[in-house]
Amino acid sequence: MKTADVLELLRAPAAFSAVGDPLAGAYAAGPVGTRQLLLPVASVLIYAGGMGLNDWSDRELDAEERPERPIPSGRVTPEQALTISAGLLGGGVLWAALVGGRSGALRATLLAGTVVAYDTVAKDTSFGSWVMAACRSLNVLLGASSLPAALAPALTIGAHTVAVTELSRREVTGADRSLPEGVRIAVAGVSGAAVLGGRNHPRPLRTVLGRVAAAASTYRYLDKAIPPLSRAIERPGADRIRDAVRANLGALIPLQAALIARTGNLVPAAAVASLELAQRQVIRRLRGDTT
Repeated sequence: MKTADVLELLRAPAAFSAVGDPLAGAYAAGPVGTRQLLLPVASVLIYAGGMGLNDWSDRELDAEERPERPIPSGRVTPEQALTISAGLLGGGVLWAALVGGRSGALRATLLAGTVVAYDTVAKDTSFGSWVMAACRSLNVLLGASSLPAALAPALTIGAHTVAVTELSRREVTGADRSLPEGVRIAVAGVSGAAVLGGRNHPRPLRTVLGRVAAAASTYRYLDKAIPPLSRAIERPGADRIRDAVRANLGALIPLQAALIARTGNLVPAAAVASLELAQRQVIRRLRGDTT
């Protein structure tokens, strides 16, 4: 088992999209402390553990549909994948407990439990996409000092997630064009919520700058998400569906930046937006699937 194989198993590039979720929840709820800034570490650990568990659960199906993946190709054994995933999930909960106290431990446990439920039970059911959306929304709430204040970004990111997860179910078989059409409509709705929703900063200038920055990040979100969906509508084969799924997973980063920027916190919004560049560098260096 090589490091590159483990990183492929865990979809290392996709883990960048987990960082901004708890930060969006934190900045939506008010002043952010050092402990909240450390919670994204727990998010990344739980996200990576969920990715590994997903491949462990799908190992028999992947042997038929995606034999190049680490487990069916023999580069990572099922036992190794399960051990790594369990360690990451447990490590994420432990880290959240250390930096977030009892509240952090409870929220991270709920998040990790929902991830496990999705991977092992809910994924192939009719409500699987909603469980995945719950995972993302819970990740947003992980960083919030006030749950009601963070509901808006949690629901916004959850709405994007449920649409993309529905699309991902057709990555192998392709889809009727009505599916990417529906996802495109959902993305447009999410973009409106990202710009118009949320609380304003107490200082008027920061409010104006925040809304401008949010609009710019939302434009980047649309620019990343919409074109692949339009191509999938034209020809909804498996290859274009996969491209649209990858692009829309990556679009979470500018969406998170927009949700932070609209609160007037421009520096953390820029920091989250910069993760897109880091993600791109990792994708260039790693082989295999990134979704």
